[in-house]
Amino acid sequence: MWRFRKKDDSALEEQITAVLEDMKQYTPTSPEYPNLLEYLERLNSLKSKEKRQRITSDTMALVIGNLAGIAIIVAYEHAHVVASRGLNFVMKPNRTVI
Repeated sequence: MWRFRKKDDSALEEQITAVLEDMKQYTPTSPEYPNLLEYLERLNSLKSKEKRQRITSDTMALVIGNLAGIAIIVAYEHAHVVASRGLNFVMKPNRTVI
């Protein structure tokens, strides 16, 4: 049976929570508030960089299409002899550097 575990809070999550708690003590007009806000923005930007990038639906469609094409070619080759190379039609992924 699958069990879903709650992710442990990272150190960034703890810091963000601490800054938010500190911000509750001050009003937006107090001199400490802008410093806390700037610190919170920096923590949030670090957190967004920490997140894992998700697989897009375009990538999933490309992978499923390639697998379906390979399955069709293998099934055909199983029943018939193919003189040409059918795997040349499979799309190759682009190599992009992030």
